[in-house]
Amino acid sequence: MKKLISFGVRHGPTAALYVFILGVLMFLYGYGSRGFLPGMSPAELQILHDSRSLTAILHNPLWLPYKLLSYLLIKFGAGAQSHRFVSAGLAICAIYAFYSICRKWYRPRIASLTTILFALSSTTLTLARVATPAILLYSWLVLAAAVLWFRTTRKARFAPLVMLVLIAIALYIPGAIWFIVLLAVWFWKDVPRYFKFMKRWAVIAGSVLAVIVIGPLIYSFYKDSHLAIDWLLLPSHYSLHNSLIALRDVPSALFYRSNENPAYSLGRLPILDAFTGTMLLIGMYAYRQHLRLERTIVYAFAAITSIMLAVLNNNQLYLFMLLPFLYLLSGSGMAYLIEEWRRVFPRNPLARFMGTFMLSIVVLTACLYHMNRFYLAWQNAPATKAIYSQKP
Repeated sequence: MKKLISFGVRHGPTAALYVFILGVLMFLYGYGSRGFLPGMSPAELQILHDSRSLTAILHNPLWLPYKLLSYLLIKFGAGAQSHRFVSAGLAICAIYAFYSICRKWYRPRIASLTTILFALSSTTLTLARVATPAILLYSWLVLAAAVLWFRTTRKARFAPLVMLVLIAIALYIPGAIWFIVLLAVWFWKDVPRYFKFMKRWAVIAGSVLAVIVIGPLIYSFYKDSHLAIDWLLLPSHYSLHNSLIALRDVPSALFYRSNENPAYSLGRLPILDAFTGTMLLIGMYAYRQHLRLERTIVYAFAAITSIMLAVLNNNQLYLFMLLPFLYLLSGSGMAYLIEEWRRVFPRNPLARFMGTFMLSIVVLTACLYHMNRFYLAWQNAPATKAIYSQKP
């Protein structure tokens, strides 16, 4: 009994904090999702149609994690607009993965501020509250968080099995293969260390399980080779001229003006706000002295991959895959500012506190901007209501 009380005293406040944060995210991502728009969009209706049966899912297993969850809701008789809760749940998983990465790379305060900024961005709010699998564009966060966990966990016997299953599931997400290759190169030198502690039967069982999981994907490619192109996120028809224009528009979409996409954004507003964009530039400046760090290399190749996918498809929607990297870099910018501030006031506790306090105020102001942009402006815009007007 004493051990139980001691455990509760040590971990109770932390558990209560996590429960509180989970409740806040569930409220922000889920409350009113079934009725905050007049109807559903064509993309939402399409994913519901593709998830109506296991046969339909096996015919086109791309976005499988989302389709399976939607299929379960259909079987339980949930309403069409209730499927938006699937996106909310997946968004919470992505936020936790994002925080776990920040916690390993930054100090707790910077990790918390960066996560809040990312979780309350208008893009994340939108992806979490509409019933489309676009939220899975953040799925690489789970893989990256798993890699960091693998490199520090003491549960080495189970880590490879978890890794194989996660990779097999992630393979059903279009474009994820490029990030899996990137993470495999990053993690390759640590693989022998984990498999060394596993028994041969466990390795064989894990490999067989992974093959079984990806079996439907391989079968679908055999039945329809065009699915492989969609899986790789490669365009069916390529235009060098359009790609060059799309490449030119990438910086504008991030900082100045994006293409119109009323299903996910308001007008032609940029993806990043002024504060996040400034922190991003400062973070890039801070990393000039850390070019040999593994995370710098991962940032660079992941950014190049995301931009190339958006450019090749001439679709700025795929820039959402880049968004978590940009917010991680923004966290580096905030960490750099705080470090420089403390160098100016190395022994003044009040000044050190005020630096973090003022940064927190600015972060909360940026979050309020994004919440107003989503909850007040985007969902009440005529273009948004026109897209989300179809009856389920």
